[in-house]
This record gives sequence, structure tokens and C-alpha cells, in this order.
Amino acid sequence: MSAVHPIEHPYKIGPQNKHVLDTLTSAYRAAMHLAEEGFTVLDVRIGTRNPRVFIQNCGRCRKLRGTSAAVRVGPQGREHVMVANVHGAQVEWIVRGN
Repeated sequence: MSAVHPIEHPYKIGPQNKHVLDTLTSAYRAAMHLAEEGFTVLDVRIGTRNPRVFIQNCGRCRKLRGTSAAVRVGPQGREHVMVANVHGAQVEWIVRGN
């Protein structure tokens, strides 16, 4: 009779952890893709739904074909919060003016 090693399956993650690990993977893939395309990634937030990746507004943001999710007025004037989906993550950036 052989002894059972306490870590029989070191890569078994358990079903209770799958969602958060899938979310982390999506966020990582999106952030890496955006960085490789020349975008500046400002922040990543992981929650209970799709991860959110925040990028700096720039001319190439047009390539993401985002839609306006919100319009707000701040100290610097009108801001459009733009969103797009990249690798299962919600990518957000702010366009100021108009």
C-alpha cells in the first residue's frame, strides 16, 4: 500500500473558482492584445461579471468601434464613456468634448 501524496492533482481548480479564473484570463488577454496594438492600459477591474479594462483615449480607439455607454458633464466639460468588447472584456475610454 502506497502513501497518497497530499497534492494529488495540483492543477485541479475546483468549479467554485472557474468563473474568477476565466475572468482573469479574459482581462489578461484583452490587456495584452491592447498593449500589443499600442494602446495604453490604465486600469483593470475584476468583478462578478465581465472584466473591465480602462485605456487612454487616442486616435486608434476608433479601430475598436466602441459605442457611447454614458454621457456626463464634468469639470472639463462633456465626456462620453465609450465601450467595446475585446476578448470577452469590456474596454472603456473617455472622449471629451462635443
